[in-house]
Amino acid sequence: MGGALTFPLAKNLHEIRLYCTEHDSETFALLKKGEAHPRLKQQLPQTIKYYGPKDLQAALLGSNIVFLCVNSKGIRPIMNALLPYINSEMTLVTVAKGFFKLNGIVHPMTFGIEAYMHANGLSDLPAVGCMAGPSIASELAGQSPTAVNLSTSASQERTQQLADAFSSRTFHVRAGQDLKGLEICSAFKNIYSIALSWPQGLGQKDSGESNEPVNLKAILMLQALAELELIIQAAGGDPKTARGLAGLGDLVATSGSGRNGRFGKLLASGQTTEEAMDTLKSQGIETVEGLDATPLGLEYVETLDGLSSESLPLLSAIGQVIKGATSPQVVVREMNLKRYAGSDAS
Repeated sequence: MGGALTFPLAKNLHEIRLYCTEHDSETFALLKKGEAHPRLKQQLPQTIKYYGPKDLQAALLGSNIVFLCVNSKGIRPIMNALLPYINSEMTLVTVAKGFFKLNGIVHPMTFGIEAYMHANGLSDLPAVGCMAGPSIASELAGQSPTAVNLSTSASQERTQQLADAFSSRTFHVRAGQDLKGLEICSAFKNIYSIALSWPQGLGQKDSGESNEPVNLKAILMLQALAELELIIQAAGGDPKTARGLAGLGDLVATSGSGRNGRFGKLLASGQTTEEAMDTLKSQGIETVEGLDATPLGLEYVETLDGLSSESLPLLSAIGQVIKGATSPQVVVREMNLKRYAGSDAS
């Protein structure tokens, strides 16, 4: 995603510095030679300045927008590296989807980053924010029309300035104020996308060919949205955010073509969590954000007043499937439809 975001920035004539961690060494070497990005399958804009693992300070010098494009497991290490160099003149924006656990407390990602900076004694705090929505990196890089939401802890004026910095003819960044709702959608959509791909796996298992039961997927989609609304409301955000780009929009994209959807499809086809991960690793996929996020998401909802995993049947079911305590087949067969699809059930 870091590479993909360089395309709208280049169109808007911004100075772009792409920092590569030690985990990006092979990609860094290829990009420095002007070769195509190995995952995006195309060359990045020629105006990019590249910085290797030892050049973080130089990459940050004078920068005012810092995008964190690592996965959720990489947030703590990259924040450790950033702490000596960040200040209030910057805005940190994350595209990492998940949770940040600090001192036994589970936070949505942006709020965990804020707590981490406070815990490490940083006084000159930058604003933090989240960009979320249906944005498959290869499509963004290929200039397929894409729209996302952006919210930050800065003023609405500053948030709009950041949105304008990225917006182009094909990449539409919409500034908003519901950072809490955006972060919860961003974290939980990976979890719910696992279940939204069950129908595809079940259809394939039952018939031997792709035959996705769309009636079932509609029920699961409505339930995921209803549960997202409950979580956002309990956390103090705007429930309507669940019906927008970061909620419904990203659920459609991630369950249809993302790694979380592929993982859920494998579970529904009969594989265990371990077998599904082995299959994905053989395809070059090492991380499934929803798998790591599920136990943290279940832990997080227990901290919200008036909410528990029992009041969120689909979220609870996903957790049980991942642990091997049940299967998608059993969950679907035993669904009590009065508990699913929120007020739409009858």
